[in-house]
Amino acid sequence: MSKTTKTVAALIVAVVILALAVPVYAVFSTGVYKDQGGDRLVVASGGTLLVESGGTLTIDDGALAPGDIALAEGSVLVGNASTVAAALDASTTTQILIGNGTTITSAALSGDVTMDNAGDVTIAGTSVENSMLAGSIADAKLSSSLAKRPATLAWGALYMTGIGVDQELLTLNGRIYELDTDSTVDNGGDVLVDVSGGVSADQTIAALVTAINGDSATGVIDAVGDATNDILFLYADTTGTAGNSLTVVEAYTNGDVQDSTLNDGTAAAVAAVVSMRHTITTTEATGGATAAIRFDTGLTSIDGYSIFLNNAGVVDDGALAVSISAGVLTVVEGTAWANNDILEVIVVGTE
Repeated sequence: MSKTTKTVAALIVAVVILALAVPVYAVFSTGVYKDQGGDRLVVASGGTLLVESGGTLTIDDGALAPGDIALAEGSVLVGNASTVAAALDASTTTQILIGNGTTITSAALSGDVTMDNAGDVTIAGTSVENSMLAGSIADAKLSSSLAKRPATLAWGALYMTGIGVDQELLTLNGRIYELDTDSTVDNGGDVLVDVSGGVSADQTIAALVTAINGDSATGVIDAVGDATNDILFLYADTTGTAGNSLTVVEAYTNGDVQDSTLNDGTAAAVAAVVSMRHTITTTEATGGATAAIRFDTGLTSIDGYSIFLNNAGVVDDGALAVSISAGVLTVVEGTAWANNDILEVIVVGTE
């Protein structure tokens, strides 16, 4: 064998040995290959790693980082009906993820409550009902006139028809104010009212206002003059019903008091609106014009009401006769109502 022949044979043997020594999975390809001299399986750009049906690809716990998953910004992975992960866009403004018993969806709050994309929630007006309240609302937080009726001052009036006469008396809750022209108590007055030089009713009223409001001993009644109409208004110093017992007595030639006491002083009270309905029965429908229905509102008093009779869809007040006793409103048939007609009553009053 020549030298050349021996060299070729040696090369053939070397190639066979290398081929037998290198596993098949280590053979280089253009897409997937085992890293030469390492322990990594590399999927090159454009390459595909295919796991056939029945095959399993296992990744060690912790080996896959969040950054290894390609996912659009604002999306989340959700299991779908095919039990595989699918991307769900959760980035729509003002929407939140809500479960529906099967999967989750992105939806906005609506109805009585809305939310902006900063998470601030707004309750729509008129959405909170009384049954939703855990307790009472402080009166100071109520602005509606129906929610709180303030206490009022008792008041009265003295109507002047001309100039005041010397020595005539006005007695307010026992305190005597004597009209005076000479700075002398001539008729038992506690306080002199200077009307010297007076030529008109409004000047007398102005003098009474000065005397009454400047008298620290009375302490229960204040005065306000209406010079245009020649009226002296008298008010209790404090609100409430106690002012209704303050007496007013005059002995004037040119004057007259409204009443012997102040009036209309009321205590603070919580007002309420009550809505009630009643379906007319056969007995009530055949009761004639005297048939009566009694609504007990639970209020201590009733200040006003509205009544509607719904007769087969036609709303009519029916010229119904109404009587009130404390918190009870009684409706008497004024025009014919029929079986199953609906009588609706809205009442405003005091609890």
